[in-house]
Order: sequence, then C-alpha cells, then structure tokens
Amino acid sequence: MINPELLLEYGATVKNFKEGEIIFEEGDECHYFYQLIKGSVKWTNYDSDGGEMIQEFISEGDSFGELPLFDDLPYAATAISETRSEVFRLSREKFDQLIEENPKELKMLAQLFVRRLRFKFMILRECLGKEPENRVRSLFKYLHESSKNLDPTNKQITLSRQEIANMIGLRVETVIRTVRKMNDAGEIKILHGRIFLPN
Repeated sequence: MINPELLLEYGATVKNFKEGEIIFEEGDECHYFYQLIKGSVKWTNYDSDGGEMIQEFISEGDSFGELPLFDDLPYAATAISETRSEVFRLSREKFDQLIEENPKELKMLAQLFVRRLRFKFMILRECLGKEPENRVRSLFKYLHESSKNLDPTNKQITLSRQEIANMIGLRVETVIRTVRKMNDAGEIKILHGRIFLPN
C-alpha cells in the first residue's frame, strides 16, 4: 500500500461508499487512484447473461483499479463497495507526480501486481484440469498464504459458496459438493455451514 500520509500530502481525499455502491464500472475512463482504508470492495466482471467472475476481494490497505493509470485504457473490471467503505482517492495527475517523486511506492505497487498475476496464473492453470477439487484447493491455499478472506483467529474462510464459485469459474452446486467431499476427506472442516482450514 502507498503510505496514507504520503497520499494525503499529494492531495488525496477520503470518499465514503455505501454498501452495494459502484465505485467505477468496467469500460469507464480512469481519473483516480483508489486505496481502501476501511470496509470491503469487490473487483468483478459480468457477462451479458449476468454471470459474474470475481477478480479479487480488496483488503484494507490495498489499492485497486490501477491498470488504466499505467496503460491509458478503460477500467478492466467493476469495483463495488461490499460494505460501507472508506477509500483514499487521488487524482491521476497527482498519482503520476507521487510515483515519479517516490519510486519506492512504485515498487510496492509492482509487488501487488505480481501477487495478483500469480493468483490469476494459478487459477488459469487449475481451469485446464477437470477436477473441481483442484480449483477449490488452489483457492484455499492462496487464501491461506495471503491471509485474504480468512479470519486469522480460527482460519475460517469468510467467502460464501457463491463467491468461491465466482472466483474460480464453477457453479455453486459444484462448490457445495466439492467442499463436502473435502470435509469428508479431512482436508477442511465444516462447522455450522462455515468452512475452516486446518491448522
């Protein structure tokens, strides 16, 4: 994440979004750099039939929607505030100035891009296989290693079955069957409908 004090120094403002509010849509022009302060943001694509592919759930402190700041193309996905969220917003011009004058911040952004790219490679690799267990296992491994969408106190996955399905390109019914199978095999624990990773 870019240092919040640095963002404010370069003129960032804090913007609040309501639950379900769209921050920007796929295809929109980019005018700002965004970084999540509090809350939850979903970065997603929809097809013409209303099907959803969740690209990422943004963690507090992470930026999102940065690609157009580097390639001048429109947003590649839609960002939606999942809960009431607080976001730093910095104009594109000021962002360019900040990066030019603070190259260490660019390196941190590059590390975030690489993490996301590795996740996409992992999911695409698993999509080549026919076994849904491999996709679910890979997603759970990524969540465990990155501590994203995971309650650190008890290793509970905070994603719904539908959200899991939308992240790895499966039907929700397939995810339900798969996590039951993994539970029976002792790979995960399901308690009161919640999924827990082993210690």
